[in-house]
Amino acid sequence: MALMPWQVSVFIAEVIVTVPFYASLVVLILIWRRHYPVFRSPYYTMTLAQALPDFLISATFTLIYLARYFQIGNQFLFSLQDYYFPSWVKNQSTILTIMKAFGVAVISYQRYLTLCKPHSWLNKMFKKSPPWCLLLLLWGVPVLICTPVWMDHSTRFLDPVTLAVTNPPASTQIPAVILMCSLVPTFLSVVYFYGRILQFLLSHKDLLRKDGDKRMRREIRLSLHVFILVCYFGLIFSYVVARAIFESLGREDLWATYLRANWALLQGNFAFINPWTLVVLNFDVQRHLKHSRSASAVESTSRPGVQTVAARATQTRN
Repeated sequence: MALMPWQVSVFIAEVIVTVPFYASLVVLILIWRRHYPVFRSPYYTMTLAQALPDFLISATFTLIYLARYFQIGNQFLFSLQDYYFPSWVKNQSTILTIMKAFGVAVISYQRYLTLCKPHSWLNKMFKKSPPWCLLLLLWGVPVLICTPVWMDHSTRFLDPVTLAVTNPPASTQIPAVILMCSLVPTFLSVVYFYGRILQFLLSHKDLLRKDGDKRMRREIRLSLHVFILVCYFGLIFSYVVARAIFESLGREDLWATYLRANWALLQGNFAFINPWTLVVLNFDVQRHLKHSRSASAVESTSRPGVQTVAARATQTRN
């Protein structure tokens, strides 16, 4: 078994803790959408859309790490040479990072419209858009942008033990260029949107008071949740820029030594941060989680078996 870097250990621990919790939260929000209009808003539709790249990131790295460091399923994965899997291992980083970044940009734009342009026709269009339109936007545009990437089938596994990949130089350069060309305008747009949101909040400080407009305070808290994603997007963007600088200087060795080992952990945290910020910063989710626990407790105490035990205990005391 190969020596496992600490980054891999942290990633696997985060997967074990976060993925079941994240999956449960997604299921709960889908259930709540059927009963509570607040969870049918565009914000929650776009937040749920982020779960697709999040789970794909987790699944891809988990499969590779289990095979490389624990020899679990490595022969099976190696047998997928002719079924695009080696190319997916190489290309998923570009595709899913662009999908995540584009999602953060669209949600940031929606936050900007909600707070700064609440009466604009664009904000009204967002509110009236059916969920499938938003999903098509959030998933379809990145897939189209990455067409040259996911159409590349030239990557192969070198051996079934390490599952290291090999590919022509051109198939490495194209994803790097597409990633950089996608992230630069996306990141700048996100910075602009949140700069305008900050300007709005500074000029409307009364909204931050406890006696301020409840609806606007709720929207501000949702914007804070997205702001955490924006900050982490900035970290991802810095990593990509640093890699481009090292490669332009001909110092790929520095990138390989100091940055490459951290990429899976960075990308994984970009996926894992979403459910925790939802629980910590989102009052809607907190309130309904408490309500769900209370309902479960009431249901358990109202079961016939529980009532019988309680009745027997009462009779014994009497």
